[in-house]
Amino acid sequence: MKNSKLISGILLAVVGLLLIVLKGQVISIAATCLGVIFIVNGIMAIVKNDFTKGIITIVIGAIIILFGWLFVTIALYILGALLIAYGVLDLINKSKVKIVFDDTLKKVLYYIIPVLYIVAGACLLFNQGETVSFVFILTGVILLVNGILTILESLK
Repeated sequence: MKNSKLISGILLAVVGLLLIVLKGQVISIAATCLGVIFIVNGIMAIVKNDFTKGIITIVIGAIIILFGWLFVTIALYILGALLIAYGVLDLINKSKVKIVFDDTLKKVLYYIIPVLYIVAGACLLFNQGETVSFVFILTGVILLVNGILTILESLK
């Protein structure tokens, strides 16, 4: 149990560091690894005389390697547009509901979530690279801290 916690902590810390250092490159590396896995599986299928499955798997692997980041970029644009649409609709719905607030802070907190959706969507649409880097750095910091805490806990 103690060793598995230590190993988990080390892995969390390493993944966190990789996310901090590599930022957006992690997606390219993951797409390349996934593509290579598909190509190797395709070659294995061909060796086992399953030519159709092997060729299809190799083609899928090559497409993932060549166009992996393009698919992610398109998905992030779609996500950004959906976040903006959801934020606007939520803001409209909240403005239609007549709620009486005791103080200004509660009113601001009530409207802040849809505004944050709109801001996050705009960031994904207009500044995708920096937004993705920020998300990876933030995730990396969280994983690194979690990994260090897990390591310290396992050493007790």
